[in-house]
Amino acid sequence: MRESICSGCRARIVWFRTPRGKNMPADADPQQRLILDDDGAAVMAQTWMPHWATCPKADQFKKDWHKESP
Repeated sequence: MRESICSGCRARIVWFRTPRGKNMPADADPQQRLILDDDGAAVMAQTWMPHWATCPKADQFKKDWHKESP
């Protein structure tokens, strides 16, 4: 996991690789969550929030998929 600074809001972020091989930024501080394992037992787990969900400047990084290519 690589750490850097968001160029939009200057927050600390970490980078994850998605199953499709893409890089995804997440907020640097993990959250503790109670989840159920495969047997239905409750366990505590660390999760990371995708940074695009919390960044106030996320719109400046989104690709406009509706525009046609030149």
